[in-house]
Amino acid sequence: MERKKKKNIRFEKEKEKELEVKNTELKYSKKVHDVVANGIYQVMTKIENQDNFNKEQALDELEYVYEKSRDISYENPDSQDEKFHEKISKLVASFKNDEVKTFTVGNQEETWENVTKSTQTEIYQIIRELFGKYEKA
Repeated sequence: MERKKKKNIRFEKEKEKELEVKNTELKYSKKVHDVVANGIYQVMTKIENQDNFNKEQALDELEYVYEKSRDISYENPDSQDEKFHEKISKLVASFKNDEVKTFTVGNQEETWENVTKSTQTEIYQIIRELFGKYEKA
């Protein structure tokens, strides 16, 4: 009996480790999609839609995506100093073109003061994903 109990405990621990590995893989897959793929898509959209395309700005944005991908591999937290409301305004404005007019309302700095960094990151990714889906439609 004792031996069977130990075997079951060991089996359960192995299952927990496997689940933890799968959850970690899913977390990184989501981060790569949200940060890297959507970042690249955002730059591509600017290049495609804006007549006054700024090459230096696009290169800066690609460098930022590169740094974020490196951060994911090192699991470093977001270290950007830019205020969140500014990031949101820039993101929304990046999808403006001749056919799509964008603007933000209620995006003051105070709006985001009590919102956690992780929630801000999720909101940013959701907005970027929604605009990306709109652009593809």
